[in-house]
Amino acid sequence: EEKTSSCLPPGCGESVTWPRLRQAHAMSGAGAKTYTYYAVDGRAGGSDGCRRGCWVLDAPLNMAAMRRAAAAMEGEHDWAALCTAPASQATRRTVASIEVRARRHASLPLLGCLCAPSGGALHSDAPRLSLQPPSSHLAATLAATSRPSG
Repeated sequence: EEKTSSCLPPGCGESVTWPRLRQAHAMSGAGAKTYTYYAVDGRAGGSDGCRRGCWVLDAPLNMAAMRRAAAAMEGEHDWAALCTAPASQATRRTVASIEVRARRHASLPLLGCLCAPSGGALHSDAPRLSLQPPSSHLAATLAATSRPSG
């Protein structure tokens, strides 16, 4: 088992354990994958904790253009042009859905994800992520920087 705490902001009270992490393989052990990307409006400031793992932009995104581009990527496509080396396997993949959403409040970078192997069920030695509630200082900071949506 490995214990990791360096990827979360200080004071989170985290407890992350990855049993047999080196044997898990996200690329070949998953029947489907979910990718999440975060972009932050760099003009708004914010803490380094909210920026780490994000694309920091110096201009607002054109959400309508982002949604049009996302819609064009849905469906089955040949992704061979994006391979770093000659592909040894089929390069046609199906993108089931893409969502482009704007958040009006502070958010932390992605803390973790869990992928199911191709069989659809998790093995007993699959990576597990366990998070304890954040410290009161972090919770107060998040509450102070959050803005209600709407």
